[in-house]
Amino acid sequence: MSLSSSQRRKGVQTFVLPYVPIAFEERKELAPAVEARLSWGSRHWQGWMLLDTGATFSVLPSSVAEELGLKLSSRPLKRTVVGGSVPARESEVRFQLATKDRLGRPGQSLPMVPIQVTERGQDTPVPLLGRHPFLDWYEVTVRQPRKEFVLREI
Repeated sequence: MSLSSSQRRKGVQTFVLPYVPIAFEERKELAPAVEARLSWGSRHWQGWMLLDTGATFSVLPSSVAEELGLKLSSRPLKRTVVGGSVPARESEVRFQLATKDRLGRPGQSLPMVPIQVTERGQDTPVPLLGRHPFLDWYEVTVRQPRKEFVLREI
């Protein structure tokens, strides 16, 4: 899903973001993650989402979905995530990067995007930001030696 020219602000946005410490089980590891703001109606959640360019979908733990009051699909589907497959239900949220670009502008608020929500007890350790539809909006360059990555609006 690409944004039409009428939905874009003038000028391409570029974000240079450092890796951040993300908790994986009992340890923290520097990883490419973005601070995101998700919205559903009048409810908002802001937090870190691990950028997972190998994941097809973005995935939220059930606790975040409950905080947002998301309406979930009636039956779970099997979704492959880090470490195997889990039952997940589909929903949608409004997505916005919660950081500013190199010129100090806030991230674009993007239209409702599909998201997968894991079942309670089957949650991913952190929210995952997968390829669809995020990589339809941003080109990603990973600079592993510098422990940073670049998001450039397409």
